[in-house]
Amino acid sequence: MPQINPKIILLKVGIILTFGLIAITGYSQSRSFATLPILIPDSTYHHNESNLNDTPEYRHLQTIYRKLVNARGDFRYPVPALYLRDEEGYVASIDYNELSIIIEKKAYEVCKPFGDTALAFLLAHELTHYYEKHAWKSDFVYNLNGLDVVQNLKDVQDQVMNETQADYLGGFLAYSAGFGLFDKGGAVIDSLYKAYKRPEKIQGYPSKTDRIKMADKSAEKIKQLAEIFNFANYMTAVGRYSSAFESYRHLLIQYQSCEIYNNAGTAAVLDALSYFNEDSLKYKYVTELDIDFKGSRSAVSAQDSILKQAIQYFDAAVSMDPDYAPGYLNKANAYALLNDVVKARFYVENEAEPALIRSKGKYPNTESDVFVLKGILEARSGNKTKAMEYFDTASKQNNEAAIFNKNVIAGLPNPKPSGAKKYQFLNDSIGSMTLNQYFNNPTHIKSKEIGFSKNTSLRQSGGKKDYKIYNYTSGKNVKTRSVFLEMMDSFAGKTKQSIAAGSTVEQVKSAYGVPDQIISSVQGSIYLYNGSKSENGNPLDENKILIIIDDKNLVKKWLYFSTRIVTN
Repeated sequence: MPQINPKIILLKVGIILTFGLIAITGYSQSRSFATLPILIPDSTYHHNESNLNDTPEYRHLQTIYRKLVNARGDFRYPVPALYLRDEEGYVASIDYNELSIIIEKKAYEVCKPFGDTALAFLLAHELTHYYEKHAWKSDFVYNLNGLDVVQNLKDVQDQVMNETQADYLGGFLAYSAGFGLFDKGGAVIDSLYKAYKRPEKIQGYPSKTDRIKMADKSAEKIKQLAEIFNFANYMTAVGRYSSAFESYRHLLIQYQSCEIYNNAGTAAVLDALSYFNEDSLKYKYVTELDIDFKGSRSAVSAQDSILKQAIQYFDAAVSMDPDYAPGYLNKANAYALLNDVVKARFYVENEAEPALIRSKGKYPNTESDVFVLKGILEARSGNKTKAMEYFDTASKQNNEAAIFNKNVIAGLPNPKPSGAKKYQFLNDSIGSMTLNQYFNNPTHIKSKEIGFSKNTSLRQSGGKKDYKIYNYTSGKNVKTRSVFLEMMDSFAGKTKQSIAAGSTVEQVKSAYGVPDQIISSVQGSIYLYNGSKSENGNPLDENKILIIIDDKNLVKKWLYFSTRIVTN
């Protein structure tokens, strides 16, 4: 395989850098069709058709709702209208005939003390019913009323399953929209029962206690999805694209979003780049990703096959959201790497740029990267003057790839990664843990073990408030163990080089030097530094530090990473 010089890799991926999750239980609904409401209206059900959509409460809900709809990114179907009403009975519901989601004012007031995460889940639960088509059977039964088969369909008890799925996927939707940790689901359920004056048990309906237990189970599954998502993003950042792709694929079986499709496609592009020779990669492309589909194929056929597969994932992403500009940009980039300049130019100019206009500033990094790719296309067509204009435009937005490519055209040397080469991170601690300590005693929480295949698993452990461990083990007899030691949000310490949460990019570069890689995301970037491979003449295991930078160019958190071969 040809060696590629160290370079700044800019990934236009949908990685969510604001990590968090929520977990409360099922609110559901239908008025027109029969999905299970969280509370069955009693004889005192108060109905009021007047809407409260001109109130501050509604505007607050609408803001949360927009974030959820955008996070789901599935615009193949019309988005239901949202209403806040002064009625009491259902808590929250979806009217499929009117295609609207209704939140009751009393439910809003009960959830509000628990924060936006509770309100987000209330809305996400209803959206999940809609996107997962949970009302199809009721509608089907209604239209076939009178046939013998209808009674059999009515007897199928799948309501509780639908509610559990709406809790589970709705919770992950709220998580992916950026809402934080919420672990007071039981308290919310108890408060709703009290506010609506419902007894513990209602005939033909799960008890309050059972609903709380369902919430706890859903919370565990939501957290598992979130952990896989985070882990896949980290594996992408350190160049373990095969493992990242496997994780994204595992997620897509259960939950589909344009960001996950996009990330899987980005992994494929990076894999394809490992087959290119150095001369063909003299420019810094704005999307790269790897799935390691290496076998008996020639390099050219392998890279082409993987890039074409990546395009399929980008197609899936933009089919869910026609305004998802990163997907179009990544697709254009894949065509550029396939040497199809005509299609690359079409997708960047006729798809990515119009999508950016429609999305109205939602993807600032993509706006900059579009100029980078247009510059590359012009340079490859021999129009270096026009290429330099595009790179200049992107450089004004501090686009690292644009700065690199300007130097290539001008024949100037680019700065080589340095700084972190003199450090090693195996004994750098987060709280009471270091990578060396964990490798010497690799414990994990059994309930958090996730098997991706027969010979691969993801295990986790943590120090509660200080750190979290991701342990990915692959192989049959001789295994490879890849470990991330991640700083928790509540950790108040610093790195050995005095970097803390809130440190600036300038401070990071001063402490560690030029990054070996910069991975760009929609929300910010990740600075990756390789640790030294020897100390006092003794070889060291591979080790890295990943410093996550937010959209304000401040440090959000950091992780240490290392891989070892193990026999147990």
